[in-house]
Amino acid sequence: MRDLLITLIVLWILPKAVKRPAIGIMGWVWISVMNPHRLAWGFAYNFPFAMIMAAATMLGLVVTKDKRQFPVTPATISLILFILWMNVSSLFAINFDQIYGSWSKIMKVLFMTLVAMSVLNTKQHIRWLVWTLVVSLGYYGVKGGVFTLVSGGGYTVWGPSGSYIEENNSLALATIMLIPLLRYLQLTEEKPWIRRGLVVAMGLCAVSVLGSYSRGAHS
Repeated sequence: MRDLLITLIVLWILPKAVKRPAIGIMGWVWISVMNPHRLAWGFAYNFPFAMIMAAATMLGLVVTKDKRQFPVTPATISLILFILWMNVSSLFAINFDQIYGSWSKIMKVLFMTLVAMSVLNTKQHIRWLVWTLVVSLGYYGVKGGVFTLVSGGGYTVWGPSGSYIEENNSLALATIMLIPLLRYLQLTEEKPWIRRGLVVAMGLCAVSVLGSYSRGAHS
C-alpha cells in the first residue's frame, strides 16, 4: 500500500515538474531528504524516484520558459570552485578505484543544488523550499520526539534505513539544523494554529535529538 501511495504521489508531481521546474526541485528535495520510498517494503524501496524527478525537472528546463538565472555571488562562486577542487583531488585519490560511489552521490546532489539555485528565484520559491525541508525532516523529528517520550527514552531514534539520515548521528544533526527553519516559519506564519503547531514541532524535534543518544549532536 505504501509503495503504491508513494508511486502515485510521484506520478502526480512529475507532469507539474515538467511544466514548472521549481516544483520539480521541491519533489526532488522531498524524495532525497525524506526518503519516503525507504518507508515502504516492496518495489518502491529501491526504485530510483529521485533520478526520475531530476530528469523531469531537467526536461522542464528545456521545454519551458520559466525564469531561471544563476546567482553569481561570492558564495556560489566558492561552491563551484569547491566542486572543481573535489573533482581534481578525486583524480589523485590513493584508492582511486574505491571513490566512485561516494563521488557519484555527492556530484548528483551538488548538480541539483546548482539547478535549484537557478530556478528558485522568488521569495515564494524559497518559502516552498523551507516548507518542503520542514515537512520532510520534521516527520522524523516529530515522530522521534513522540517515540522518545512514549518509550521514556528507552530506545534510540534512527532514520529510515538505506538513507543518508539512517544513522542516529546523521538524523540528530539534520534535526538540529531543522529547528531554525521551524522557528523562521513560526515567526512568519500568519495562521495562529500553524504557529502553535510549529512550536510543538520544535519541542518534539529537540526531544528527538536527545532520544538519538548522539554525542556529536548533543555537543
